[in-house]
Amino acid sequence: MKRIILGIYCCILGYWAMAQPKAKLSKSNYHFGSVKKWKNPPALFPVKNTGNADLVFLPTFPKRDILVLLPQKPIPPGESATISIQYYTPQTGPFDRRIEIYSNAGARPIVLSITGNIVSLDQEADIACPDVGPKDNIRRQVRAFDQKILVVDKTTGIPVPGADIRIVEQEKQQTFKTGSGGMADCELDLGMIELYVSRSGYEPVHKSGYINKNTGLLTIELLPSPEEQPTDFVVHTPNEPDHPPEPEPADPEPTPADPPVAVKTSETAEDKDPPIPVEAPGSTPQAPDPEPVDPVPAVTENPNKEEPELELPAADPEPPPDIIDGRLSPVRFHPNNIVFLIDVSTSMRPEDKLPLLKKSMKQLAAILRPVDRITLITYATGTKIVLPTTTADQKDSICLIIDSLQAKGVTNGVRGLNLAYEVAAAHFLPSGNNQILLATDGLFKDPYFSEKDLMNQIKSQAAQRIKLSVIGYGDDKVAIKRMHKMAYNGQGQYLQVRSENDDSTVLIDEIKTNSRKF
Repeated sequence: MKRIILGIYCCILGYWAMAQPKAKLSKSNYHFGSVKKWKNPPALFPVKNTGNADLVFLPTFPKRDILVLLPQKPIPPGESATISIQYYTPQTGPFDRRIEIYSNAGARPIVLSITGNIVSLDQEADIACPDVGPKDNIRRQVRAFDQKILVVDKTTGIPVPGADIRIVEQEKQQTFKTGSGGMADCELDLGMIELYVSRSGYEPVHKSGYINKNTGLLTIELLPSPEEQPTDFVVHTPNEPDHPPEPEPADPEPTPADPPVAVKTSETAEDKDPPIPVEAPGSTPQAPDPEPVDPVPAVTENPNKEEPELELPAADPEPPPDIIDGRLSPVRFHPNNIVFLIDVSTSMRPEDKLPLLKKSMKQLAAILRPVDRITLITYATGTKIVLPTTTADQKDSICLIIDSLQAKGVTNGVRGLNLAYEVAAAHFLPSGNNQILLATDGLFKDPYFSEKDLMNQIKSQAAQRIKLSVIGYGDDKVAIKRMHKMAYNGQGQYLQVRSENDDSTVLIDEIKTNSRKF
């Protein structure tokens, strides 16, 4: 009996000895290069658990100039996550910082490094790390989160810089100010908040509600204050009550010669110039018969005063351009919440598929604005979020993740689509374009795949304003028909990127169509 118990005990010890998480990073150094207008961009380090037990990262002690954001949940075997590191400094010049990351994968830390050369600082760059101590660092990783607030003009949609934002939480009150792009980065706690936004020339806004890390971008619309032009005229009239009577006594002097003319010209000088004589009323019934042409000269005199109205159609101002300084116009386009769902199975490996798609994605990212957000999810044998929801001003990080995509495995798109909808809903923009761009050949090899359930899900999500567009590949007729149907039910489009000429416009045109204001 003792031998049996001892054997079981040894088996348990052997199992626990074999169950070991392993952290595999595709890189340990992030080189920013030479950066003009440094604005604390994040260095992203994708990490994959190649072991057979959950991988957990331990909280790091904060540094004065380094902010480390670790995965908040355990990483299951075979899954991936991202470590984000931001560098805060008032200094320009080269830098080389090393950060030690601890996990349950071993006693030795993972050493990550960030290097680069800061040529100049952006006027909105933070020079001090938000974390000030170990307690604050732990609180930040557990409860606090970064919240972006965008303030725009309600009538034009243009971002409003210099707006004052006051946020009242349960235990504290914070004030922020929007930058040149109308954006403010706020560190908030989970729970109820009171939000007050004000700016000279606009009516103040007060809102309250529950907020968490899945709230997404908050857009506050300010209504311009009413113009006070009427008050100028009202003030004018009481200031000059004595002037009207003065011209009146001056009028009676010429009145003996022209009393009726003075009165009639002031009232109907434009329409009744001919009928000045007293005999005009008696001849009025005869006048319209021989003078049907009289209205014409009357009109020829009026155009002198109505010319601006006649010229308006020809002088209509041209609509503002779609692209301003290489970015989507904030006047013409709503903010975008874009979730890319990319098939990275082996069938996507040819040059006219994934490589061409990657180029098209980077061209789209190039014209997006800080108010726009991108998430990148891949699926093949498994499903991964390779780029968490990121503002489009982090173009270097976005393009780096896009370039790292590789095609391998089998197609398993149903679970990928479920995850894409979850992410899109978590970062939903009430006044923006929420859209999933699915790149696939339409051959879903999921054992739980049901085309009927899939279409019902797509219709339901479209009704909740999350659109689906499909970038189709392959020659399978059944799959092509399915992809067309998916795009139709998702209130999006079936797109094709098959050549160098297509890839520069297809995705950009699709986003412009769905986010256009007018």
